[in-house]
Amino acid sequence: MLARLKAIFRPASARESGALIGRRELVRLAGAGVLLPVAARAAPPPAPMTPVDLSAAIRGLAALSRGADPAFAATIEAALDRLEAETPLARKLCALHRDYPRNMSDRGFRPELAVDAALIHGAAHRSRPISFAYRDLAGRETRRRVLPIEVVHPPSGILLLAWCDLRHAHRKFFLHAMSDLAIHDDSFAHRREALIDELLEGGAGV
Repeated sequence: MLARLKAIFRPASARESGALIGRRELVRLAGAGVLLPVAARAAPPPAPMTPVDLSAAIRGLAALSRGADPAFAATIEAALDRLEAETPLARKLCALHRDYPRNMSDRGFRPELAVDAALIHGAAHRSRPISFAYRDLAGRETRRRVLPIEVVHPPSGILLLAWCDLRHAHRKFFLHAMSDLAIHDDSFAHRREALIDELLEGGAGV
């Protein structure tokens, strides 16, 4: 067994030379947390995060940040630093998930969706406009073309926060009331941060 452990847990220098390390050195390095299995060292880098991965991570950090102690807050900040390598707007999106929407009643249900939420997350992340049929609370149906900003999850239902071309204003849309989704090729990347800022500043009237 010791021989097998030595073969698996050889440091890089030993692997290159083909030498096995001794029992005492093996115990010392293992106790110091220096040794890793060869399989772990050779593992490929993780795949890039998908838009759904990013949104879920940001939403989770937003929830964890409420009332966090200083040490926990520092860990959250470090995680946001890493997420900003994937999306530079991670901190602002985290604030959006944490602070918005406010004062909404709890309807206590999550109805079935007729649209693919992953496509909406992707369109928001890539700043691609979308269009869809939308049925409001009064049963009226309209066709909307919007700039999707972020999907949020208040107690009242799953909401898309977006800039609506029809109303020329920020609006929120329940995903369960959307159908016939289409994603467009043009980009609003130059506007997305400003649209997020408007929502965070509370002047959007959404």
